[in-house]
Amino acid sequence: MTPLEYGNLIRSGLKMTSVTLTGDEIVNRTNEVLPIVEGKINEKDNLGRSILGVIGFADFEDGGREYPFPSDLLNKIIGVEVKLSPTEGWMELESFDLSNYTRTTDESTIVSQFKGKPQYDIFRESLWIYSDTITNVAEGNKGLKLWYLGEFKRLANVTEASVHMETAPTGEADEQNFKRGIPKSIQYWLVRYIRKEIKEENEIALTEYETNIWNHLDDIISKLNPVDTKQVVEYKRPSFADYSNHGFDL
Repeated sequence: MTPLEYGNLIRSGLKMTSVTLTGDEIVNRTNEVLPIVEGKINEKDNLGRSILGVIGFADFEDGGREYPFPSDLLNKIIGVEVKLSPTEGWMELESFDLSNYTRTTDESTIVSQFKGKPQYDIFRESLWIYSDTITNVAEGNKGLKLWYLGEFKRLANVTEASVHMETAPTGEADEQNFKRGIPKSIQYWLVRYIRKEIKEENEIALTEYETNIWNHLDDIISKLNPVDTKQVVEYKRPSFADYSNHGFDL
């Protein structure tokens, strides 16, 4: 559904009461509970990775070993793959801790030590690649692939009538940090959750569903299908130089 439909559904469930909700209240309440939903998903490790998993691609830079990325991406990395030359296939990198490395980090030493066994490290909010010489440096080649645990995109307003909430945002790194869209089943749970919160605050009787709202979320998460839930995005590394219920019974 669109944010406009989402806001209207929440309000329609409260129409027999004297409660009124502003768009900002709906937005704020929704965005406050989304991290809790993500936490419950992540409790189920494999399922969480499937539902919130994101695959990102970035270009290599000639001579580049350091690739700055947002810290909220770096601390959720699941895996890193590289294609070091235009003719090579993809190689999976092992995690590496520079504190356990006893040699220098000049290019020739890195190549001699990590040729055939590329690794990566995360240091000063950057991804560091230790490998053979990187020659896949043409713009658009996308030789760096990141697998990481994303987040649901946050609600910006309840006036948008064209872009659906399940649509993943795309673009540069400042656009929602490449969060993925919210699955439809969770959208409808959010509608009921917001209604429940408002009813409780105004001492209005809850429905059976609302009384057991968190059990219903657990059930939804257990049934979420991981198919077609990974989004693919492209990164540009920062320059160092500068009313229908749609079949749901509400």
